Amino acid sequence: MELDEAISQIKFGNCVLFTGSGFSLGAKSISGGDILNVSGLIERFLDISGVDENRSEYDLETAAQVACGADKQRVFSELMHSMRCREVSYDHRHIARINWRRVYTSNYDNVFEVASTSERKVYRSFTVLDRAHSPEPGGNEVVHIHGYIERLSSDNFDQEFYLTDDQSRNIRFINSSWNRKFLDDLTFSDAVFFIGFSNSDFHIRKLLDSVTNLKNKIFFIVQQNPSRPSIIRLQPYGEVCPIGLTEFANRVASIRPQRRSADSLVHDCFRKKVYERVNSEDHASREQVQQEVMLGTIDEAFFTKSILYDKNRGVYIDRVSRRFSDVLNLNPKCIVFYSDIGNGKTVIANHFCSLYQGRYANVFEYNGRSYSTSDVRRFCESVESSIFLIENVSKNINLLRIISDTNNGHIIVATDRTKRLEIDWHNVRDAVPSAIKFDVNILTSNEMELMVDFLDSNILWGDYTNLSSKQQKVDFIRNRCGAEIRGILFALFDGGSVRNRVDTLFSELDSLPKDYRDLLIIVCVLNFAYTRNNLDGYLYEYEDLLDLRVSLSDFSEKINNSSIGELLDRDRGCFKFKSSVFAKYMLNSKVDISYVLDLVYRALLNLERTYRHDDVYFYRDMSKALMQYNLYREIYTRNSAKDGRLKIAKKLFEKEIHSFYDRCRHLKIAHNDPLFVIQISMAQLDGEHFEECERLIESAEAMCDSNYDRYQIETHKAEVIAKRSLVRGISPGLVSELEAFSLLKSVVERRNERYHPFGVMDVLLHVFDKNINAIMVGDDCDKAAEMMVSMIDLTNRFPNELSERYHIIRIVNRHANGILKKIGYEL
Repeated sequence: MELDEAISQIKFGNCVLFTGSGFSLGAKSISGGDILNVSGLIERFLDISGVDENRSEYDLETAAQVACGADKQRVFSELMHSMRCREVSYDHRHIARINWRRVYTSNYDNVFEVASTSERKVYRSFTVLDRAHSPEPGGNEVVHIHGYIERLSSDNFDQEFYLTDDQSRNIRFINSSWNRKFLDDLTFSDAVFFIGFSNSDFHIRKLLDSVTNLKNKIFFIVQQNPSRPSIIRLQPYGEVCPIGLTEFANRVASIRPQRRSADSLVHDCFRKKVYERVNSEDHASREQVQQEVMLGTIDEAFFTKSILYDKNRGVYIDRVSRRFSDVLNLNPKCIVFYSDIGNGKTVIANHFCSLYQGRYANVFEYNGRSYSTSDVRRFCESVESSIFLIENVSKNINLLRIISDTNNGHIIVATDRTKRLEIDWHNVRDAVPSAIKFDVNILTSNEMELMVDFLDSNILWGDYTNLSSKQQKVDFIRNRCGAEIRGILFALFDGGSVRNRVDTLFSELDSLPKDYRDLLIIVCVLNFAYTRNNLDGYLYEYEDLLDLRVSLSDFSEKINNSSIGELLDRDRGCFKFKSSVFAKYMLNSKVDISYVLDLVYRALLNLERTYRHDDVYFYRDMSKALMQYNLYREIYTRNSAKDGRLKIAKKLFEKEIHSFYDRCRHLKIAHNDPLFVIQISMAQLDGEHFEECERLIESAEAMCDSNYDRYQIETHKAEVIAKRSLVRGISPGLVSELEAFSLLKSVVERRNERYHPFGVMDVLLHVFDKNINAIMVGDDCDKAAEMMVSMIDLTNRFPNELSERYHIIRIVNRHANGILKKIGYEL
C-alpha cells in the first residue's frame, strides 16, 4: 500500500495513530517554553542532579533515576511545568480532528488532548493501569503507554509513570492488558501511522517484531532528510516517509468522515466462503485425509472431494446429513454445534455449511474483528439470505442479535466449547429465541459404524488392524476411545500410517536448538492452559517468559522451515497449535513431564520477577492457570488406561507433580493462597491419600479470613469425603456422607448459577449406589432417604432453563430418584 492510498483510508475512521516525542514539536507548555522532547528532558534531569561531565552517556531512564535520587520533588515539578500543554499548532489540530480507530502515544504530555479540544472534539485518555477494552465506534480514545501528565501527582508518580529505571521494571506497556489490544488494533486497522517515533522504544519494537506481516500498512512519518541510522531502524517494520509533521497535516486537513460501503464490510468482518463442487471421482489422497483427521484443517476443496461424493470417507458429512438433515425444516435462525476440545465442532459446522450452501446466496465466516453495529446491520440488510458462520458464539452475542434482527432470511451456524455454552446458552436464546443446539461430543451407534468404514477405507487402523470384525472395531471406538473423535485420534497415534505421519512431523523436535525447543514446549503448554481456562489473552513475549535469547521472528523462521511448522498457526503475533489434540499428544508422548514442569516453574519465576503489581490481571490469571493440577492431569494421564506401564507412569506423574508444587510454595502468587493448597490436595486425592488431603484442607481453611467465601474449599472437602467412602465404604451412621452433603447444599444455596457442585454430588450418589445393601440396614435407610429427598428438592429449585443448560442437574435428580426407589421410598 502506498502512502496516498493509506491516507485515503483515514476517512473511514479505522486507522491507528501512534505519536512519539516528535509529534509535540511546535506545542507550548504552561511555562511558555516548548514541550520538551527526550533530549530536553535528559538535560533538565541532569541539571537537577548536578551532573556536568559525560552527559552524552545518559539515556532518559538513567537521567531520571539520578534526578529522582537527588530531588524527587523537583523532578515532579519539572514534569508538571514542561509537559502540560497550553498552546498547539494547526498541524496538531488538523490531525486531532480526525476520527482515529485509536490513538497511542509514548508521550507524557497532553498535546493531542489540547489539540482535539481546540477542534471541539473530546478524547478520553487512558493509561496502561486502566482496564483494556475494544475501541468504541467513532474512536476518540488516547492511550498513554508510559504515563499521562494529567494523572500525575506526588502520591502516584511511582505507579503511573514509566520514566526511571525502577519504574521501567514496575510497569511496562508490554506486560499490561493493553498489549493485546494494541496488536489487535494494528491487525484490524486499515492503516497505521507513526508520527515522531524513532523506534528507540524497546517495548514497542518488540511488539512490532511480532507483526512484521503488517509492514505493508504501517507508515513512519519522520522529519525531512532523516539520518541513515534512523531509516535503517524503522525500515523492517514499515514504510519510512520523510515528509515531516506539517506536510502530513496538510495532506489530512481536508479529510472528512465517510461511511464505508456495505459491500466492503465483507473484507472487514466477514470472509466469503465457497465450497466448490468437484468431479465425483476426484477423491482426496490418503495424505490429505490424514492431514484432515490429525489437524482438523478447514479446507473447502477437501470437503467436496472426499466428503460430498465419497460415502465411505464421508463420516463427517454423514454425521450432518443423517443426524441433522431435518434441522432446516424447523426454520431456526441459529444452529449451535458444541463439543469439548478436539471433538470436531468446527469441522461439523463447516460440513453443514458445505452441504446446505445451495439453499442460500452466500456463506460468510466472521473473522473476529471489531465492528460497528450500524455498519454490520446495513451489510446484513444489503445481502440476500446467507449463512453466517461464527465460532465461539458465547463471545459474540451482540453479533447474533444484529444478524437475527434483520429479516433477510439469514441463518447463523455457530460453534462453541461445551463448558462455555453451558454458562451462556441462555444469552444465546435471549439473542435468538429460535436457536437450537447440538452436542457433537459423542458418536451415535450409526456414526461409529461410519467411522469404522472411514478408517477401513483410508487404512488408518495402525496397530489395531488385528480387530477383525466390524463389531470389534465399533466396541473399540465405544469403549477404548469413549466414542469421541479426539479419543479415536489418540488411538490412531499409537501406530500405523498415522503414527508414521506424526513421527515425520515431530522428527525435527529433538534436533532443534534447546532454546527453540523450550519455546515450542511452553507455547504448547500455554495454548492448552488458555484453552482450558477460557482466557482471552495471548502471551506475546514467550522468549521473555523463559528468559531466552531468541526472538519470535527467528523462532518463526526456524519453525516454518521445519516439519513442525505444519502444526502451528501464527495469529496476531501469537503461535498456537492448529489442533489441541496434537498439542496434548506432543506433551504426552514426546516430552517428559519433569522437563515440562521445570520449564513451567522457570516461567512462573520470570512472571513473578516481571510483574510487580498483583492487580496486573495477566500475572495473576496466567500464573494460576499454569499451577492448576487438572491441566497436567489432563495432559499426562489417560483414565481408560489400566496396564502396568501406565501404572508406573502414574506414579512418576504423582512424584513429579508433588515436586513441582513443593517448589511453587515459595512463589508470591502461591503464598498464603488457600486455593493453591487445594491444588496440592487435588493431587493427593488422585493418589487416594485421604488423610493428607484432610490435613491440607485444614491448612487452607486456616488461611481464610472471616470474609473469604470458602465454597471451592468446601466443594473439594466434600469430594474428598465422597471418594474416601467410595474406596473404603460408608461411615457409621452416614456421619461423613451427611457432612459432605451439608457442605454441598450450603454451596448450592449461596453461590450463583455459574458455579455449582453437582458433579461432586453425583460422586456421593455413586457411594450410595455401591453400598445400597449396607444402607438398607437400620437407621441408615431413613437418613439416606431424607438426604435423597433433600437432594431432589435442591435440583428442583433450578428453573427448567438452567437444568437444560447444566445436564448434570438432571442427572443428579434422576440418580437420587433411582436410589430412593431402591431403598423402598416413593415421593
